[in-house]
Amino acid sequence: MAKPQKITEKQTAFADCVARGMTLSDSYRKAYNAGHMANSTIHANACRLGANSKVITMVDQVLLEMADEKRISQLSNRVKVLNKLTELMDDKTAPKAVQLNAAVWLGKTDALFTDVQETKDTTQDLDAIDKEISARNKELSGKT
Repeated sequence: MAKPQKITEKQTAFADCVARGMTLSDSYRKAYNAGHMANSTIHANACRLGANSKVITMVDQVLLEMADEKRISQLSNRVKVLNKLTELMDDKTAPKAVQLNAAVWLGKTDALFTDVQETKDTTQDLDAIDKEISARNKELSGKT
């Protein structure tokens, strides 16, 4: 039974470039010494490498890591904002308008203030609509 092959540094660099949005050919140029190659050769090699299962797995892994980093960054920023708003709201030396504004923004982050719009259900079946149109037509024809 053959040993599973590990992914090379260049394949990893290629996968990283692809995951970050570069084209296959540009990723190949960046990861490999392709300065002397024809564009058609670069394209062919890049396509072949892009279809490699190890590379595909690495691209997926990089994308997951990037998504995790983004979530962590967003959570960190959320905590900073909430802490600052809480600090401003509780700061007795801050102007009342600043305290109130901080309280409002804190409330908005927890959806304490939601706009509720009432809508009238105007759904009717086709028969009711047809009867209403007929009645209006009779009304109009009687007025002329």
